[in-house]
Amino acid sequence: VLIDSHDFLCKKLLNKFTLPSGVLRETFSNLKRADLIIQNNKDRELRIIPQLEAYGKDISVLRYKTEYFIDNKNSILQNYKYDALLFSGIANDESFVNMVKQSGINVSEVIQYSDHYIYNEADITLLVKKYREGKIFITTEKDFIKLRRFEEFVNKYPVYFLKLGIEIILNSNVLYKKLDEIIK
Repeated sequence: VLIDSHDFLCKKLLNKFTLPSGVLRETFSNLKRADLIIQNNKDRELRIIPQLEAYGKDISVLRYKTEYFIDNKNSILQNYKYDALLFSGIANDESFVNMVKQSGINVSEVIQYSDHYIYNEADITLLVKKYREGKIFITTEKDFIKLRRFEEFVNKYPVYFLKLGIEIILNSNVLYKKLDEIIK
């Protein structure tokens, strides 16, 4: 079971309900049947959530880490001295925006589309109108895949996506052991 620590700590009311009323995919009582609880700290360093320890299950903690920014030509961004317009179609873009800022890139504007957003020509036209020399576009990897059909945009303009990695910061041995058990 994967728990988003930020949502759990900050959205207390929403953590009491399953979708569509809240943010849970299933109730916390189902943690009793979990083999392992994974606490996702996204871009933050947080301790294990005390309520999770009450279930007596193994808990691993992970967080995202910035690997690099890459474009359609597989060129990795080397110079972080740009102003960036960020855009994404994810449910909560806060960790995405924070990770770009933490990398040293100046975020000049953020456009947030709805979760699972399907981009259209009007969106691309808006982005092109906002382009200025010395500015780059950064989006998520998920959104970048959706943009590939706008070949002229991704080839003509500096459009990059944030390549994320995962860092297991607590109990990696427990997580790997559980994964080995599943694979065998």
